[in-house]
Amino acid sequence: MLERYVAKSENIAYRIIDGQALVIFLGTTQSTEDRINVFNETGTRIWELVDGRHRGKDIVDTLCSQFEVAIGVVQEELAQFFNDLQGKRLITFHDSSQR
Repeated sequence: MLERYVAKSENIAYRIIDGQALVIFLGTTQSTEDRINVFNETGTRIWELVDGRHRGKDIVDTLCSQFEVAIGVVQEELAQFFNDLQGKRLITFHDSSQR
């Protein structure tokens, strides 16, 4: 997962308001909880880097330098965050850059 390029899904709308990303899934979903997502500062920074041109490991490197956190911690938490976002169909993974 961290070796692949990660991009925002086409079925989303988002805005960053007061440093927090508000992400709305526009496709069919069972619950409002899965449709509307608000990210904290770290989640918002990750969301900004999810552009189809960065691999997961590139995002790990950026977060480690910006937030001064150990690489192992970032890798584990980013993988969990990506799993959550993928489960909600907010992101997609690719073998090559998307832009």
